[in-house]
Amino acid sequence: MATKPSSSSSPGLLKLEEQLTCPVCLDHYANPKTLPCHHSFCQHCLEGLPLDKKNETYYLSCPTCRHCTELAEEGAGAFPVAFTLNNLKEIYSLMKKVADPQQVTCDNCTSANATGYCKDCSQFLCTECISMHKKWALFANHQLTNLDEVTASDFSSTSQLLAPAKQEAPLICPIPSHDEPLKYYCDTCDKSICRDCIVVTHKDHKYNLIADSFTKHKEALEKSLNPVKGKIEGLKKVLSALAEREGEIRERGEGVLEEIHEMVEEMMKVLRQSEKKLTEQAKRVTDDKLKVLSKQMKSAEMSLSLLEDVEDYVEQSLKTGSPQQFLRSKKQMMERMSEVTAGINVEELHPKEKADFLLIKDIKSLHHIGDMFPLQQCRVKKIDRITPSGLSVSFSLSMEAPDSSLFKRSANGWFKFPRDIAIDSQGLVYVADRDNHRIQKFSAGGKFVGHFGTEGSGPGKLYIPIGMTIDTAATGLVYVSELGNNRISIFTTDGVFVSKFGSFGNNIDQFNNPYGLSFDKDGFLYDSEDKHGWIPYSISW
Repeated sequence: MATKPSSSSSPGLLKLEEQLTCPVCLDHYANPKTLPCHHSFCQHCLEGLPLDKKNETYYLSCPTCRHCTELAEEGAGAFPVAFTLNNLKEIYSLMKKVADPQQVTCDNCTSANATGYCKDCSQFLCTECISMHKKWALFANHQLTNLDEVTASDFSSTSQLLAPAKQEAPLICPIPSHDEPLKYYCDTCDKSICRDCIVVTHKDHKYNLIADSFTKHKEALEKSLNPVKGKIEGLKKVLSALAEREGEIRERGEGVLEEIHEMVEEMMKVLRQSEKKLTEQAKRVTDDKLKVLSKQMKSAEMSLSLLEDVEDYVEQSLKTGSPQQFLRSKKQMMERMSEVTAGINVEELHPKEKADFLLIKDIKSLHHIGDMFPLQQCRVKKIDRITPSGLSVSFSLSMEAPDSSLFKRSANGWFKFPRDIAIDSQGLVYVADRDNHRIQKFSAGGKFVGHFGTEGSGPGKLYIPIGMTIDTAATGLVYVSELGNNRISIFTTDGVFVSKFGSFGNNIDQFNNPYGLSFDKDGFLYDSEDKHGWIPYSISW
């Protein structure tokens, strides 16, 4: 059974004890080993896990993340030692001891109360012994910590003050005939070597002293953490956006339900069945959107947790590991970070659903008083009475909404949030189909003629087309403002891409949420922006 922390333990000790608890046996780690996924377990816990066998090779599944790892012939003992946990165990022992400074005695004279701690000697010392310690040339460079400073610090600072100096006895080369300490690091083979190895098996390889290699590879690993940190920050923003969008959808859903109830209460009891039908429709639309957001949030949270685990492991290695320990784990950490960051696309996790549905009141009978209707579901029914008059044109446009059970949002002639309309010199009608990211083209009678543009940011692509105008006085070209790409794209009336201009920003030649477009009599193009007001462009071809 796990050792239960004392109720009087400090929050720092409780946090550290939690970090030192094996998730399998729920006891303090015993000979902890680290898997390639950076999760750690007691060696005996790993040895007790079930194995999968494929083609004479055994595989072990991580109890935390289910990452599958090939098991070496030597078994679980071949996995690298979790040196960060071993270092934390030492810090934990020291922190428990200094929790009551009055009970800590000097490890040197064993009589007086300790007032300081030597990180190099791993000893608590009294004031007199500390004074003698500083006088000896042999101990002149030792790192001494004042116990008053330790007790006044928070958990993070305390663990740093008590962390042992990063020194360890040099490891001996495993090759029996060498019997030399591992003082060098071979960059060619990515491993520690001894003096004899340089002469025998690494003669022409690139190598350096452990200390020098540690500095270089530490900087490389710290730099490799930047993509991890960047994606963590991006995922936090995504989760914030998802939560905000969830609130909007819930609020809009609740508002629609309130409208439904207010309308139904004004009618006779016979209308209660209609109320029930509309309520179910509203909840279904709301729930469908929330389900999509819930899946996105779960995926984003899992990705964030995975990245934070990798970040925590690497940072603990950088803070507490010795050069030997660091270099033995460096390659594994680099591979894991590359694997994790490559598998997460932050852009794909941005909110996909919007709070864009409303109640359409249509009292046909006591049993049909309206429908739940997403705003983007409508199509052109009829266009007539087109009357050119100089530079202006008047017309009549009839729109038709489908039955609420139909979802033909992207079929030809249907729209997902139409936002602007324009008519060319031939009387053909062009509609900016915002959420289908395209321009649809119709005859004067409302017959579908064609469409151009697909979702994207490349040439000829459109992303949230929201404004449109046609240069009927000169070139006949179609100008489309894109809210999503913060630019204006130009097409022929046949949908052939001509060019584009503008980018996101606050300069005079940039856009910040462009909306409506219009030409004046002198051929100047005007764009109304959500942030800037009106900005003129002079266009010539």
